[in-house]
This record gives sequence, C-alpha cells and structure tokens, in this order.
Amino acid sequence: AKPVQGFSFIEELRTNGFQVPIVGIGGISANNASAVTHAGADGVSVITAITNANNIQTEVKKLKSAVRKGLVY
Repeated sequence: AKPVQGFSFIEELRTNGFQVPIVGIGGISANNASAVTHAGADGVSVITAITNANNIQTEVKKLKSAVRKGLVY
C-alpha cells in the first residue's frame, strides 16, 4: 500500500482540474469525515468506525452528518 496521501493530495487533485470521483478511504471517522469531503472528496468509505461503534445507528447518523457538512457544491 502507498503511504497516506492526506487532505492536501485531494485538494491538489481538485485544484489541478481532476474531475473524477474521489473517495476517502482509511481511518475515516465522524471526527474527520467532513475534512475529507471539504478537501474535495465526493464521499468516504468507512468500515472500522461503524463496526467498532457501540451504537451503529448513531455512528452512521454522525458520519452522514459529517460528510454532508464538508461537501462543497
């Protein structure tokens, strides 16, 4: 696997005109999902944050809210 690319890589892709779907993968949680989509990602892929949650339904709601908060239309 390649090293973590981070938010700046997503921003760089968008700044340079790349108009392909971008999905943030790896280490995504409700705490950082909005930063990923705000950087230019179209969405996130989440496994651990949901499967390790005490309340899956609550965690999914928090993730959805965070993703929507970061989206720039």
